[in-house]
Amino acid sequence: MLQILTPLALIIAAVLIRTDRRIVQELRGAQATTVEGAISLNTSGIRGIRVKRLTNLGCLHMVSDDRYYLDEQGWSNWRSLRRGRIIAAVFAGVIITALVIILRQS
Repeated sequence: MLQILTPLALIIAAVLIRTDRRIVQELRGAQATTVEGAISLNTSGIRGIRVKRLTNLGCLHMVSDDRYYLDEQGWSNWRSLRRGRIIAAVFAGVIITALVIILRQS
């Protein structure tokens, strides 16, 4: 079961990260980094879920009539937090793997 879930989780994570990056690229490309530069975004499907999530995280801000702009500092903060979580997960995985190896040898 774990052999199926692990690749699936990685695929889902990759899709979410790619969607986030595309949203940010779209906003940067339109120079939507201020209230005045805010643009309308397609918020259907997974993209809408990610726009909502990035808004809740402070990466995006919605202004009147469903227009959004990118908060570069919020995006940078979120990426740093995510990077820290990934490092912690990898470190935990290494520790668990080492413990399993040690316990199997004894």
